[in-house]
Amino acid sequence: MQCIFQDLKTATEIALLFLMAIFFQKLAYRTAIFRFATKSRFQQLPNLTIHSLLKIKEDLKTATKLALLFLMAIFFKTRLFTAVSHFIANWSFKQESKLKPSFLLKNKEQKKLASFFFIALFAQTVFAKSGTPIPLWKNVPEMKNVKSTMYVHFPSSESEKKDLAIIICPGGSYHHLGLYNEGYKSAEWFSKKGVVAFTLKYRTASGGNHYPAMLEDLQRAIQLVRENAERYHISGKHIGIIGYSAGGHLVTMGGAFYKSRNELHKFGIAENTDLRPTFCVPVYPVVSMQDTIAHRWSRKSLLGKEQTPERKDAFSMEMQIPPDMPPTYIVVCKDDPVVLWQNSIELDNALTQAEILHHTEIYEWGGHGFGMLDNKFMKTFHWNETLWHWLLENKIIP
Repeated sequence: MQCIFQDLKTATEIALLFLMAIFFQKLAYRTAIFRFATKSRFQQLPNLTIHSLLKIKEDLKTATKLALLFLMAIFFKTRLFTAVSHFIANWSFKQESKLKPSFLLKNKEQKKLASFFFIALFAQTVFAKSGTPIPLWKNVPEMKNVKSTMYVHFPSSESEKKDLAIIICPGGSYHHLGLYNEGYKSAEWFSKKGVVAFTLKYRTASGGNHYPAMLEDLQRAIQLVRENAERYHISGKHIGIIGYSAGGHLVTMGGAFYKSRNELHKFGIAENTDLRPTFCVPVYPVVSMQDTIAHRWSRKSLLGKEQTPERKDAFSMEMQIPPDMPPTYIVVCKDDPVVLWQNSIELDNALTQAEILHHTEIYEWGGHGFGMLDNKFMKTFHWNETLWHWLLENKIIP
């Protein structure tokens, strides 16, 4: 294992190649592969190719474990936790009881090292960047087994405090969550702006959940923030929601369905709580469920097996904008290889037709999945500062 650390860059490429070889035939995993590839220097290693590793197809389970070991070693040091969480969530690792990561190690010392990597990675992924956890469904009897959580990040000490909260919904095709780049990094940025930020770890299809689980979690988060505003040193009058990719679809639902699809009434809670957000920010969002432009993995994760024409229409957000939709700010890149950018155009058109205050910021390049990482796209465009200026300019936030 120590050889990995002698050439961290090369080890990263090897791990990438293992992953691509493993998931090569799994079309549903193209998003995770793309995100991983864009963060790697894999193109600088001409002597290593995917085909040179295809022999591992003879034993995919063993190869999976080896790739996991590489990832644990690499990302424990480099803190790129999102790709690891995607990898673990997307593969049926927990179901393979006979083969464990330590199976591939030759001696007890190496087994101890692998265990240490896994424990450290898990602990840092969940806790190091997560803020203070708040269980969403505590004291709701019907939901006693639901583990959905949001993590609060208070404004940084040097910031000018705002009477504003933001709930952040990471993406992940409604199947998993990009908690690091889209969740915690966003919370970090908003906290520096004096905002109380909440990263929402909502239920997804990887846990067997489909609609309405996701909207239940978002509406419950809005309720808890508003009803406990004093605890967070805010008035509770100003609560924005921002979401990425599938999370962008979720926050659009949060703005459009706060009244028509109140998913909390059935639990006898939030009877008198306003669930309307102050503003919505869908970033490279999934919008439509229509066959022509839908992101099909997100649609499958959201709707499950019930993908009737009526259900597709009901959750195509370009068809569901109400006259009291909150102000909306859309961010999209024309070169998005994951979710067709026409989704955002359809949403923009619907908002225009409904005469909703909104803005769509279109970038020529930037791709998908950048979140609030300090990458080339962010350094070039500072899209979050442009968003912040729009919110202030239109007096949407105090």
